[in-house]
Amino acid sequence: MVKKKAGRKHREKEKPKSLNLGCNRRALKGFINVDLEPFKGVDVVADLEKRWPWEDSSIDFINAVDIVEHLKDKIHLMNEAWRVLKPGGQFKVTVPHEAGHGGSQDPTHVTWWNENSFLYFSVYRNDEDEWVSHDWRKLYAPHSIKAAFEIQLGVTEPSPPRDEPGGNFGGVIYIVALLIKREDPGDCESPEYDRRCSDSHTEQSDE
Repeated sequence: MVKKKAGRKHREKEKPKSLNLGCNRRALKGFINVDLEPFKGVDVVADLEKRWPWEDSSIDFINAVDIVEHLKDKIHLMNEAWRVLKPGGQFKVTVPHEAGHGGSQDPTHVTWWNENSFLYFSVYRNDEDEWVSHDWRKLYAPHSIKAAFEIQLGVTEPSPPRDEPGGNFGGVIYIVALLIKREDPGDCESPEYDRRCSDSHTEQSDE
């Protein structure tokens, strides 16, 4: 029995689909390069503040370098990335840390980030090997936060000064975050968590 070779169209469907968000003039080969402006190399012109133009669970990998700090709504950003990623898909974010000069030096930055910023979208395995939401995610999920990511974080050393024409004073620190799409554990509307929140509010009001 002779097996038919897969057609070109079928092979293209099997290729991983990767987005390069906010590429500006730094388009990457092998990626769908996305920007608000039609720079050279941009494949899709899109406003990331609105619904993203990709179907649910259709993307394998998202690269976002020096872009998320330019977007006003962190929750919309994370929800949309989670929506379009396939289960287990990865969202790599490289963003200036608010503790360094880079967080506030650019006049077009509208959000500020530190390591804790990502925990509101975080799920992790507990001692029983079950996926559970971080307590901060439970404050806003599922009514506002839909995203559920396993999160790995790193922080760079401050950049050195560049003592040359067109240089800078350095001090830029980056967060490099790898976010892996997981299913919503569905643990944010439990009676136990609602009771804990209620007890916490009661204790605070009594003080």
